[in-house]
Amino acid sequence: MSIVTWIFVVYNAGGSYIAQFYMGSMEFANKFAIVEIIHAIPVYYIILSILILRVDNKPQSEFTIRVNTYQPHYFIELQKFFDEAFEKINLRKQKVLPSHKNKVQKAQTSEQMAQVATSSFLRCVLSITTVLCFLCIPCCLYSLWRLQRSTKLHFNSKCIFITHNIFILIHMTVRMTLHGKDLINYFSPWESGCEILPSRSRCDLRIVYKLSAFVVEVSPFILTAERFMATFRARHYENRYKWFGIFLNTVHISLAFLFLWIQTSENTGGVIVYYCWLSSTGNRYVLNIPIFFIVFSQLITIPALLYLLKKNERFRETSLNKRSTLTQRYQIFENLRTLNMFRIMSIITWMYVTYNALASFIIHFSLKSMSMENQFASIEIVHCLPVYFLILTAFILREDRKPRSRFVLKVTHYEPQYFNDLQKFFDQAFEKVTTRIDRINSTN
Repeated sequence: MSIVTWIFVVYNAGGSYIAQFYMGSMEFANKFAIVEIIHAIPVYYIILSILILRVDNKPQSEFTIRVNTYQPHYFIELQKFFDEAFEKINLRKQKVLPSHKNKVQKAQTSEQMAQVATSSFLRCVLSITTVLCFLCIPCCLYSLWRLQRSTKLHFNSKCIFITHNIFILIHMTVRMTLHGKDLINYFSPWESGCEILPSRSRCDLRIVYKLSAFVVEVSPFILTAERFMATFRARHYENRYKWFGIFLNTVHISLAFLFLWIQTSENTGGVIVYYCWLSSTGNRYVLNIPIFFIVFSQLITIPALLYLLKKNERFRETSLNKRSTLTQRYQIFENLRTLNMFRIMSIITWMYVTYNALASFIIHFSLKSMSMENQFASIEIVHCLPVYFLILTAFILREDRKPRSRFVLKVTHYEPQYFNDLQKFFDQAFEKVTTRIDRINSTN
């Protein structure tokens, strides 16, 4: 190609140079003809094509590697070259799947999703769970209202109880949203199962669902720590140590995030999502750390509560015979009242956590032998947080409506300190009320 092109360029340049001297003596017609003859590109291309085809049709010499001495490096590089070429060919084959294979996979996906959507067992479980979640929402709102208006609970205890109820409300709302959308898809008219596959963006709500469950399960352990501080700092706990409640709430939520990170750190799932749930193929011992911690903390919580009840009973008996301040006596009484209510919460939470752990352990070994729709239904039955909250609410309301024993101040002999403390308390309260009234009047 280079030789033929060089000959054409030299001919073109020389012909143009020679024709320049004869152009003046030529007629116009001859001038135009000479210019076309000089720029003979068609002739150049025809000659070039003939010569290239002639070279291409010649028998090719074989590729021979001459090795004077044995060098394994040559064969290693040659093997590496063929391996890379083979790998590239396989990758291209995998990317370009046959059309019939895609159709078969789509048909299997549609059939599997249709089987999940038409399962009576799964529909029944989701319907019951959705109704229970709907019943939990007004109970949770009522509990938050009562906690907000309560003047008997300490600030720290109130913060922990409010956090507990807020995350229960979040859990019920998210769960009702997920199950409600699934039920609408299952009962609505559809032709193919691919039409009702859940979106991955909606399945991300399952993370919030799991986070709120961890917060609820850790609550008794955090409340036990708060009651320990209230018992052993009863002299000044009523008006101080609010920072401790904020610290406990931070630890409370941080533990839930840590447990969620452990269980979702190695999250895996199929390309096709048939149902929104969290799955992982990581180390089972690492993934069970949250369950171990929650069960272990519940085993500590109940004996700790019994110890605190006995301790506060002794404090109350000794406070009647000693010169204890009204603040200290009120704090002991508040400890006993809170611990009685908290004891119910700890026992029910311990029962729920134990059931959840044992059921999860049993289900883990039987999931492989179950159909996909039964797996999803079993997981929802294991995580029966709505049932737990309804039972807990019923028992706490029952305990809260019981007639309270009156706080009696027994004085065997005249001690003016009691009346001085009481007078001081009323003087401070009157001063605060007067200051607020003056501020309101000044603004008006």
